[in-house]
Amino acid sequence: MTYATDGKCHNSNPGTYSHECGKPAQWIGTSASGWRSGYCVKCRATGSEARQCVKWEPAPTQSDRAA
Repeated sequence: MTYATDGKCHNSNPGTYSHECGKPAQWIGTSASGWRSGYCVKCRATGSEARQCVKWEPAPTQSDRAA
């Protein structure tokens, strides 16, 4: 399991003092530099860190992560 596939949304908006969303991630976003992280539906649409992503793929399901 990696930071990107731990099942949590890791978006952190400015002014939140690095507080991450933490909701279940439905998407994995990849930035131009190759950094991958999980995002919930809301943060994918409106999150400041999510805006940096250039590639999106569905996040693994809980059963995928257990395998």
